[in-house]
Amino acid sequence: VTSPEGSPIITLELSPEDIFTIKTNVSLGFLVRSFIQFVPGITDYAGLSLSLFPNNVSTVSIEINPIQDTNGPEIRSFELDLDGGLLRVVFYETILTGSFKKDLLVLTNNISSQLPLLDTTIILSSPKIEEILFSNSLLNQLKALPDIGTSFSNTFLMHGAGLAVDILGQSSLALSSPIQADSFTPDRTPPTLTSFDFNLNGSLTLTFDETMNLTSIIPSGFSIVSNTAVSSYMFTEFTNVISQDTTIFLTLSDLDINGIKASDLAKNNDTFLSLTEFSITDTSGNGPNSTSPLLVSTFTPDVDLPIFYSFSIDIINSQPSFLFNFSEPIQANSVNFSEISFSDSLNSSTVFQLTTSYALKNSELLQIIVSETDLLTLGSIRFTGFAVNASRTFFQFSSLAFQDTSGHYVSQSFGSTITPPPLDLIPPTLQSYSFNYNTGQFIFAFSEEVNAGSLDLSQLTIQAYDINTSIHYTPSDSGSASSLTPNTVLATLSQTDIDGFKAVPGLATTVNTTFVSSLSALIRDTATIASVSISSNNALQASSYTGDENNPLLLSFLVNLNPGKPITLIFSETIDISSIILEQFILQSDSSNPQFMEDFSGATFLMQSAAIIDFFLPLSTIDRIKGIDEFATRVENTFLSIAEGAAADTVGKVIQSVILPATSVQVDLSPPNVFGFDIDLVKAEMILYFDETVDASTLDLTKFSLYSARSSTSSNFTFDQAFSLTSDNTSIIDVILSGDIDGIKLKRLCSSNLTCFITYVQGGVIDLNGQVSETLDISVAPSVTNLVADIVGPNIVLFNSIDLNTGIISLLMDEPTVQSSIDLTAFSLNSLFTGELSVYSLQASTLMYVTLREIVFQLGSSDLLALKSDPLLCSYRGNCYASFTSTFIEDFYGNPATAVSIEMPGYIVHTFIPDMTRPILSSYSLDLTNKFLNLTFDEPVSLPAFRLDGISLHPSPDSAEYFIFLSSIASQSIPNQISISISKEDFNLLKDTIISHSAVSTILSLSASSVRDTALFPNYIKQIFSNSSFIPSLFVQDTVAPFIIAFEVNLDKDHIVITFSETINSTSAIFGGFTLYGMQYNFSSTSVNLNNSEIFSIELNEFYTITLLPPRISIITLKTSPNIATLTSNTYLYVEGGSVSDNVLNIDQVNFIMASRL
Repeated sequence: VTSPEGSPIITLELSPEDIFTIKTNVSLGFLVRSFIQFVPGITDYAGLSLSLFPNNVSTVSIEINPIQDTNGPEIRSFELDLDGGLLRVVFYETILTGSFKKDLLVLTNNISSQLPLLDTTIILSSPKIEEILFSNSLLNQLKALPDIGTSFSNTFLMHGAGLAVDILGQSSLALSSPIQADSFTPDRTPPTLTSFDFNLNGSLTLTFDETMNLTSIIPSGFSIVSNTAVSSYMFTEFTNVISQDTTIFLTLSDLDINGIKASDLAKNNDTFLSLTEFSITDTSGNGPNSTSPLLVSTFTPDVDLPIFYSFSIDIINSQPSFLFNFSEPIQANSVNFSEISFSDSLNSSTVFQLTTSYALKNSELLQIIVSETDLLTLGSIRFTGFAVNASRTFFQFSSLAFQDTSGHYVSQSFGSTITPPPLDLIPPTLQSYSFNYNTGQFIFAFSEEVNAGSLDLSQLTIQAYDINTSIHYTPSDSGSASSLTPNTVLATLSQTDIDGFKAVPGLATTVNTTFVSSLSALIRDTATIASVSISSNNALQASSYTGDENNPLLLSFLVNLNPGKPITLIFSETIDISSIILEQFILQSDSSNPQFMEDFSGATFLMQSAAIIDFFLPLSTIDRIKGIDEFATRVENTFLSIAEGAAADTVGKVIQSVILPATSVQVDLSPPNVFGFDIDLVKAEMILYFDETVDASTLDLTKFSLYSARSSTSSNFTFDQAFSLTSDNTSIIDVILSGDIDGIKLKRLCSSNLTCFITYVQGGVIDLNGQVSETLDISVAPSVTNLVADIVGPNIVLFNSIDLNTGIISLLMDEPTVQSSIDLTAFSLNSLFTGELSVYSLQASTLMYVTLREIVFQLGSSDLLALKSDPLLCSYRGNCYASFTSTFIEDFYGNPATAVSIEMPGYIVHTFIPDMTRPILSSYSLDLTNKFLNLTFDEPVSLPAFRLDGISLHPSPDSAEYFIFLSSIASQSIPNQISISISKEDFNLLKDTIISHSAVSTILSLSASSVRDTALFPNYIKQIFSNSSFIPSLFVQDTVAPFIIAFEVNLDKDHIVITFSETINSTSAIFGGFTLYGMQYNFSSTSVNLNNSEIFSIELNEFYTITLLPPRISIITLKTSPNIATLTSNTYLYVEGGSVSDNVLNIDQVNFIMASRL
């Protein structure tokens, strides 16, 4: 929003998001008539609100004429991800689906190099974003270019016209200048060696999954290994390296070829190659993964025949041996000694053959160790000049004598003299030496002529004793050397090493503390044989010693008063730092009559080299110096006075007194910087360490931020609520993190020293010279010095509330917690402060939300039911405590909760909201087969308070007819259920009504006083009226057909009494199906049918009993016939099936039941 001052004109520049919204809504900005709408809220400089119309309407719309979009879509930004091979292009506006022409894209370095992106695949296409995936070939092609796509600075994108089309049909124009990447992700994926071919004749071919950097090859990172990786051969040199795409062709040196042949590691297809992560890198510097060795793809065996060159003899050393030189390694265990002979002339008839000697190892220089037995045999033959004179030392062998490691024989037979001159294998030995402490010079005397130019003093160690000791010094440079005689060498240490050995206390201070040990590479003789090494446990003492003759001097000094900078003193020789007396080093403003003086008391010092020492004065001293205008501001007012004996060299010679002017003085012009900080995430405290004293009152903590890495894109937090406890001028400021501790933890910052860095923008603090701190780049942000990490799990601060009406529980935690880590089943409610009386662990509760430190969850219906069912648990505030296991929750550092078991003090609820909700009958079921009525409530109810007469059943919602249970029994096995076992009497009474013939004819009503819940202050149930049409959720019809329990014949009253198991529909009974017989199971016996009988009476109680009045003729027959109804044993009742029913089921056939009474 812009507006010239005092102007009534306001210019609104729309954001790309708003333009996008307008363009994608075809009813905005495209029609002939468009409008802009204003609402109240704009004020003038006097604070008066915009008056829209005199009648104060709430909004006003003013017609506008939009200028249509005539520009094609433009790229807003792009991201290049070399790691994933992805290019993400973001446009300012929506483009038409399918209009994006990816092949028009070109990567460039904005100078000269270009790479057309012609082999890509679109993997994501959204209104404003196109994401394409590079092919492997294109990605490798890009990685092979050294000047495109290696960093932000050389990653640009350009394209031709027609790249995309917007929703108005406007095409993109060609870019006038390339745009730079908005995000660049370098290739961090280690390359993989996919295959390799090995030619034992001298070449190695490697194929990787991406382009590699040939200049990064380190031959020692490549090894041929055995299939068990127990033994290996490490390459030393590749004589030629070329590549084609991702394949590299290496030519092996003769040394490596022979070394591999000698190792027996590469003979066939069972050949493996191992690479270290430092062996080679891709073009982004990534080394390969150190994986298990890779099996060769194609193996080409050795085809070259070995060639014999020469032989020589060494009978001087402790192990006499014959040495045979071949073109390639010979298999040691294949040497056929019977095919080899020795003599003192070429055609001599007397020859010598080895019998018990042996070849040492596979090698092109095959060494055969001559056994003592063979030496004795050789001596007994008495060859003339053999092994002494080259012209009298011959040997010959056949074609079967030697074979290489691939099994090829040396094809030709051969006869040869020893190779002159005789082989010299005797190394030179250091016999004695002298040492000059002042000049750092040795004069070495060796056992034979040596090459002075091969002397390397870095192979020498000067030590204080003849055994291994911690008082020693090994030169870092080879030094210089010259020959005094063929056997004598003058060697001089470099100045660095002279200062270095003098800096070691107690070393080479007398002849008795001057010993040397050496490696064999100290020097070589004229035959290039390395010298004999000298063990550090048997070091050689100097035969002559020249001691220190000079006192040390202060040559000059430099002053730098910028934070963290030292006062540097340069001496004439190495100073023993333990001899320094700081109080005798005095900085003063004049050489003779100084007005201002400060000694070095409390300073620390660091040796730049043995003769150069940096002194770091205490900040308090530096502050006093800075506070004086005419002290240490230029060389003319900066002098250093040293008293005699203020320091000494390593042999105890003391320094001479001196007063010197400074060579240079640098005043403090540096802004203050934080060089370190401590943070305690448990106490929520931080300490800032500045490199100089600052004005604590100027500290602005909102300028400071914590980062998880030295990257601007890493997780970070800027302080907002932290405050300083320090008010004095100091270099150490104590900070209380206050509410910011939660923000730090939410970002998971400072989980370790590797995830805790501090930075700040300009203006964070001001030093005593008025220098304002400048912005500290994240790339150099200091990491935390001392970290007290958050290793304490989260805990409850307050069991805030529990609401037994809604089941909602609120907990206040002592720190932010991770919502996804919450396991509500680890949370328990218990009735006692400690110990176990009644405990319930949640089973089915639901997390509602988590704020910064509050957790709110709702008990599931089963959990709330279980809680309300236990009168000892959370029935009032005094018996409602919270406890939990360690798996309940984690903080943002992965620390589990501090468990509160039932044996530990629990957390009493702060706000207890009792159950004040009336229970509700959720559902009920009626089972007429098993004679049960089950009532299910939404919470536990009290059985003792249950009233059976409070339940009524109705045939329909508006019916006046109802049924009340009278003698049934109520019971309770589940807290929120009451089961009514319907008595036989109630069952028969119910069956005798029109109620409960089906589910729809079973309507239940419930009085408000019929039952109440189990709360400490009980709530009566919510009343259910008959017109609510409350039918059973489960209705089981009576599946038991009525049957006759007994019958009797009363001839005195002319009655027949029949007792049924349950109520029957007597009005529909067919008594013609009832017949009395005089004999059981005999339809031919005397019988009387009860057709046309009348019901005399009905008795309804536990059973259903009817009294029948049979026709007069039937009674006469019963009274007059001697074969029926004279005894119960000749009175049987037979009933045809279906003669009577209970309104649901017909009676089954009754087969001759005997009268129970006559």
